[in-house]
Amino acid sequence: MTRITRSDLYDLIWSEPAKDVAARLSMSPEQLRAACETANIPRPDRGYWTHVSGGGKPKRVQLPERQLGQADHIVLIEESRMVSGALRRMFLEGPPLVMPVFPDDRPVIESRAHALAAAAPIRKTLSRTHREISKLLARDERRKPKLTGTSLDVHFHPIISSTKQGKRRLLILNTLLHALASCGGNSAKTTDHAFNWRICIWDTGLHFELRNVGAPEDETARRMAEYERSGDLELVICHKPGHGLTREWRDLPSKPLEEQMREIVAGFLIIAELLYRHREVYRIERLQEEKAELDATIQRHKQERLQEEVARWEKAEEARRTHLLQEVAEWKKAQEIRTFIDARLRADKDGTQEEKDLSERWATWASAVADAIDPITKHRAEENDQ
Repeated sequence: MTRITRSDLYDLIWSEPAKDVAARLSMSPEQLRAACETANIPRPDRGYWTHVSGGGKPKRVQLPERQLGQADHIVLIEESRMVSGALRRMFLEGPPLVMPVFPDDRPVIESRAHALAAAAPIRKTLSRTHREISKLLARDERRKPKLTGTSLDVHFHPIISSTKQGKRRLLILNTLLHALASCGGNSAKTTDHAFNWRICIWDTGLHFELRNVGAPEDETARRMAEYERSGDLELVICHKPGHGLTREWRDLPSKPLEEQMREIVAGFLIIAELLYRHREVYRIERLQEEKAELDATIQRHKQERLQEEVARWEKAEEARRTHLLQEVAEWKKAQEIRTFIDARLRADKDGTQEEKDLSERWATWASAVADAIDPITKHRAEENDQ
């Protein structure tokens, strides 16, 4: 088993002590605890099993619903790191590969996403900064005394907060990251210029960019453009989960990005969920292809072994046929020798006694030769010896 669903792990963790569940799954208790926390699976408190052993029936804490972008499973073994033998056993001995079924359709996903976005906190100032924005501001403060007034702050070591556009980007990013954090957003990372970002919505990673409209691809060139002039900003999620789904937002004359934040947050959640579903379907399709290749290889090997067996049988049959023809030829030769012996004895019956004795001795020798050649008598002699 390479993975276990949240519901199955929830049933296990509430059916027997954690140490037994960890041993069953080949995990340490610490790993099991971390997996439950990551998957948002409630665990029994310390007094639960004491209560159960005393005959009590304490209530379970209900398993929370899977969130948008959250995996519905816990990975026990990374399939990409499995050796070929283990992967082969998984295909041959494991449960059948079944396409995942997602009960909620797109309208339900959008409704859930907009509800979460509506409840997300929208921070319009930098009075409380997200930890990644705090790192960027702290880095700016460290660089200012060294680089202010030189070209290095523009070309190599930008001070983002030194420009009006840079400050606005940090403010928008701070608002977005705080709002996404309340919806499962974590592990936000960025490059040195803070144009390109990666964030996980629960277990689904998204790449996005916040840049000037029409900005060049090179980050240093983007920084130069931002340093020289301000302009409209656009936020782009660098994934294409499907047609008809908004993944780009930009400043509008009547509605700047700051006023579109709840729509942007909802878009992140929708795309994360659809991207998670797409990856799950792709995983099964990939595994089905690998299993089909394995089945084809097994069938080819079976066919090759069958052909080898047929070839060996045909070769053995040909050898038996050749041996039979050889025995027939030897039998005929032995019969001819015996016929010749009889003719020789008849021809010498009128000779002298000495000639008759010589013929008898010769006939005995010739009969022995015929018996040695004749396969019938030869086989009978071999059976008698045994």
